[in-house]
Amino acid sequence: MAGLYGALGVPGGVIVVVILGYRLISFWIPVCLGFLLVPVLSLFAPRGTNLSWGFGKLDWIGPGG
Repeated sequence: MAGLYGALGVPGGVIVVVILGYRLISFWIPVCLGFLLVPVLSLFAPRGTNLSWGFGKLDWIGPGG
């Protein structure tokens, strides 16, 4: 993306702002919204529902596992 903008003659400062803005909108905002919404959406799960999404207890993760 940066190479394309550079080849088109866009100034370097504008390229940085555009690329960082694009990454903020396309990646970080959805990630942050997802982390905020998981507890809220889990309130609507039926009682007794396993919310581990098939991963179980994950005892095997970590050092010495």
